[in-house]
Amino acid sequence: NSACSIHCSSRSGCGYRVAIKIASARLFRVRLPLLREVANAKHTLTHRDGVLVQLTSDTGVHGWGEASPFPGFGLEAVDDAYRALEDALKQVTGSHCSGASEFENPVDDWNPTARGALECAVLDVLARTADVTMRDLMASTDAPNAVRVECNALMTARDLDALSDEAEAAVAGGFKTVKLKVGGLSLDEDASRVAHLRKCVGGEVSIRLDANTVYDLESALAALDRFAIHDIEYLEQPLPIDELDAMARLCAKSPIRIAADEAATSKQSVRRVIDAGAADVI
Repeated sequence: NSACSIHCSSRSGCGYRVAIKIASARLFRVRLPLLREVANAKHTLTHRDGVLVQLTSDTGVHGWGEASPFPGFGLEAVDDAYRALEDALKQVTGSHCSGASEFENPVDDWNPTARGALECAVLDVLARTADVTMRDLMASTDAPNAVRVECNALMTARDLDALSDEAEAAVAGGFKTVKLKVGGLSLDEDASRVAHLRKCVGGEVSIRLDANTVYDLESALAALDRFAIHDIEYLEQPLPIDELDAMARLCAKSPIRIAADEAATSKQSVRRVIDAGAADVI
């Protein structure tokens, strides 16, 4: 939009600063089927439920954000996200915003996917109004030309042949790290899968394991002893989220680094994990 002024944003170095007014907002519930099931010891997912938020500026520019809480994880369910966005949009509609650094998000920290969805929608409107990509809108002077963010590939197969296919596809796709769910099968089966995965990806690819809270201290130590010979980057959330003392004891004895995930869903819980010495990785 040629009528918009573009300045430097104080939060992001040399970014774009665009004045907009949010004229209207809409919410949509969505359900998307997964290409393949994702299973761990507690859940088998066949689809994802979510909420799309659409913001429209007074110049007719649309911006989109998505809240899709992962069932059984984090702080909110999809209904919580919907209600939080419903309340927030009443406050946002009619408001002005002059750059990403000046947007005051009315969604609290206890609804993180909803909060992220609303921020994403605002950023999308700002970027489209300035006729730039969201990447360029948010680029900092430290990384003005960043074009990719590295992430791990999730291995979902329990069958070894299917696991081979997933691993080979991940390596061919350029992934440098893969993550395998453990704890849903016997320890012998999981140990075989970990060994097989290491054989498939070779020595240059990192392997992370994720137990999703299913172990107790004794079974976690037994599993770690079996897994350690395969050069594992870390084991994620082996114990229940409220067993921080046991997690700390596990960290002290473990041959593999211990990561916290479900136990670290807010600033306060992250601080508790750190103070307890309950994880090597967040």
